[in-house]
Amino acid sequence: MAPSQASSAASARAITPPPVHRNVPALIAVAIGALVGSILRTVATEVWGTNTGVMVCNIVGCLVLGALTPVMASTSHWRRLVCTGLLGTLTTYSSLGVLTLNKSAHGT
Repeated sequence: MAPSQASSAASARAITPPPVHRNVPALIAVAIGALVGSILRTVATEVWGTNTGVMVCNIVGCLVLGALTPVMASTSHWRRLVCTGLLGTLTTYSSLGVLTLNKSAHGT
């Protein structure tokens, strides 16, 4: 095999993701975290109203995410559950974007 073929074959193997069946525990961890995060976000918007609830979720979630990310192992299922699932769902900025767009469209 020529050197260029060997290097392209090696790079193709390096970027191929593992089969999904090997990632099922990680997917379940993210799903459980996302379920909890979405419930917390809904409760926050019910308690504090939409605008304040979204802002509280984003600020608190980002602070906790920033504190936990360096101390959790990158391959840990706990990191996937808490950081990716729960805090990722809790701090989604798409809600903030929609609120901003709606306010600018209505002139309020």
